[in-house]
Amino acid sequence: MPFLEWLESGRVGVGKYWEKFLPRHVRTTNLSPLSLEAHILNENDISFVDEVLKIEDVGRCEEFLQDQLGEKVEIPRANRSGASNICHIPIDIREKIADDFPMETRMYPPS
Repeated sequence: MPFLEWLESGRVGVGKYWEKFLPRHVRTTNLSPLSLEAHILNENDISFVDEVLKIEDVGRCEEFLQDQLGEKVEIPRANRSGASNICHIPIDIREKIADDFPMETRMYPPS
């Protein structure tokens, strides 16, 4: 199934069997708690950490580490192409995704 078709008609959700193993704040209408980034949040969406560093913001990561360590930090950059093969995603589909992943939408607001 092509990616755009899956976004239009597919559904990511929590099956009935898995619901009993998940924390109670995970809902099929909010899948953010299932993401790696969301492991820093409690059930009220309050963060346990002072700052979240985005991997794609290497400069900010270096700056943060330098402040913490008190010495120069340089993170190697492997991909500098800037090339992207991301297909165009219609606004209604982006809104559907944003509804399912509110934390990630706050971190990466749609442009």
